[in-house]
Amino acid sequence: DEQRTVITWWRAKGIPFFAVPNSARRNPRQAQRLKNEGMTAGVPDLILIRRSNGHPVAVEMKRAKGGGVSAAQRGIHNVMVSEGWVVIVGLGAQDAIKKIDWVLHQ
Repeated sequence: DEQRTVITWWRAKGIPFFAVPNSARRNPRQAQRLKNEGMTAGVPDLILIRRSNGHPVAVEMKRAKGGGVSAAQRGIHNVMVSEGWVVIVGLGAQDAIKKIDWVLHQ
């Protein structure tokens, strides 16, 4: 629900993005095929096509209460940041929107 709220906000603002559906349930055969095609654990949920000060932006969505970043996510986020990405962890929709808005308007 929180991610859908962010998506609705982006669409209303005309902000281009795409989602990374890594968390979708799959059978073992599908999961292996996707891993062979490059699916990687820990990749953020949303990728903005609009940059912030020349930097690409990724958003990891978490629940407002009780959501945490996994070790795989921390690892990928660190690599992305070292490569010049801005990685936002949104704790619920309102937190994500606030952080994204701030990053896009620096």
